Amino acid sequence: MNAQEYSAYLKNVSVLPQVEAYKRQTYALLNIREGGTYLDMGCGTGNDAMRIAELTGTTGEVIGIDTSEERLEEARVQAAPYYAKGLSIKFQHGDAHCLPFADNVFDGCRADRVFQHLQDPIQAFAEMARVAKPEGNVVISEPDWGTLRVTEPYHPLTERVFSILPNGVRNWRMGNDLFALFRHADFEIVNLTVWEDEIQNFETAKEVFRFEYLATMAMDAGVVFPQQVDEWMRTLEEAEKFCISLTMFIACGTKRRVS
Repeated sequence: MNAQEYSAYLKNVSVLPQVEAYKRQTYALLNIREGGTYLDMGCGTGNDAMRIAELTGTTGEVIGIDTSEERLEEARVQAAPYYAKGLSIKFQHGDAHCLPFADNVFDGCRADRVFQHLQDPIQAFAEMARVAKPEGNVVISEPDWGTLRVTEPYHPLTERVFSILPNGVRNWRMGNDLFALFRHADFEIVNLTVWEDEIQNFETAKEVFRFEYLATMAMDAGVVFPQQVDEWMRTLEEAEKFCISLTMFIACGTKRRVS
């Protein structure tokens, strides 16, 4: 996907009631206050950074970092109406494993569906902890792709197609590992929320979970054959009832104040 396609994809996904609900939860856990300074790590095309900026007001600041200059440029374009309101949102290139900020500068740090892709989640978390102020909150939300299930209709090929997920997502069980990540860093008040995201519309699920992309990966790996994929997709699409679910985890911890 190019940046514009990715932005459109994220916007389509973000308006789903399930996604809106868990995102609101991440904002609440971040404990956003007017005039605060917040980091959105792996900001993509900036949708969440803009939402957070509305909550910080004109006296606050939000910084979004990402590794893709193309997405950052798209974020700056999308943020034009927010700049016009006097909101301070900065988008800059940065590596989660080595954040370009001094220690103790952010009132809160957030990452949404980022850690599943990182080479070293422990190092990236240490960086978030480093740049957060004492008593600042760090909030991370991640899926556990091992929980992805099509509960209706049953098809024997579904599990085979989904078995390709470890090939496409580096840390595919990341959601399930979040609590340990926070505990390892000795954070206070670790809160873990579990969200069961369920979609009952095939076309929506097809876009959100990128069935065609997964099927292509499975075919390339020799897990399934093209004619099998066609029959699988047709069965899911024409079923009287359709339901797919995925478990999301949201973890929040407060950085300890050094005495």
